[in-house]
Amino acid sequence: MAVKIAFTNYKGGTTKTTSSTNLAGGLAKRFPDKKILLVEADGQGNTSSTFNVDTSEIENTMYDVFLRDTQPEDIITKVYEGHDSADIDILPANSDMDFVDFDFMTTNNKATLAVAFNAVKDHPKLLDLDVNEFIKEIDSWELEDKDYFNLLDGKFDTIDKMYDYIIFDTPPELKSITSSVIAIVDHVIIPYEPESYSVDGIVRLLQRINTIKEDYNPKLNIAGLLPVKFAARTKLHNQVLNQILQFAMNQKINHFNARIPASIKFATASATGLPATIVDKSDSNFTKEYYNLIDELIANKII
Repeated sequence: MAVKIAFTNYKGGTTKTTSSTNLAGGLAKRFPDKKILLVEADGQGNTSSTFNVDTSEIENTMYDVFLRDTQPEDIITKVYEGHDSADIDILPANSDMDFVDFDFMTTNNKATLAVAFNAVKDHPKLLDLDVNEFIKEIDSWELEDKDYFNLLDGKFDTIDKMYDYIIFDTPPELKSITSSVIAIVDHVIIPYEPESYSVDGIVRLLQRINTIKEDYNPKLNIAGLLPVKFAARTKLHNQVLNQILQFAMNQKINHFNARIPASIKFATASATGLPATIVDKSDSNFTKEYYNLIDELIANKII
């Protein structure tokens, strides 16, 4: 079975895509005999863009996996064929993902109306009930719908056996898409930028993750907190980092020693169609810290 890792934070700009793609690239270089899959769950399509994939031309995407009967293995897109490293595939997404919540609600409302119609048709006496009793009765009927917070339930069972590592890039939200990803992965990495109110944001995020863990995924592991866009010479960053280190220690949550710096390496690498961990031949701090992250994941027996 694949090791499934999600990068999650409800805030934008926390390098979830950067970290997902660079972890995939680093794993491909470090473990050339492994099979690696990137799952793009963000409608911005930045994971695909990193590999110069135009998702506007792709017929079926992760939207169809979330809301339709499309299976993940049917939308695999090959994006990197390594010669001295592992291949990387992706499950692409595009702006259709922005409508997952709306389309889910619309479909569910129609399903509920259909149940109500059939209930009245088969049991006309339901019309003798007052509105509250009627609603209570309809709610008791078993609906064949999907769980809003677990839309991927069972969908990765087959593809799980095809790869060694599956890495999920999630959108900056905590609604159905991110919750559904958290409900099926093994580990969650929380990238955060050391700034004011970071601790409060992490506390709220952990509360949501733990709720999903309790309801759907009891084996879920919080792999750790990962500081990103870190400027070692900035007083605020060091102060916030120390606060979060203390918080992590008190809560017995792992905090990675890797410090991902702010860098133009990702933008430069994106233009080449590959993440920096694959194309960067120099010993830059940016690339080195992602390999340090991999070392920590190995040491913690996550990969």
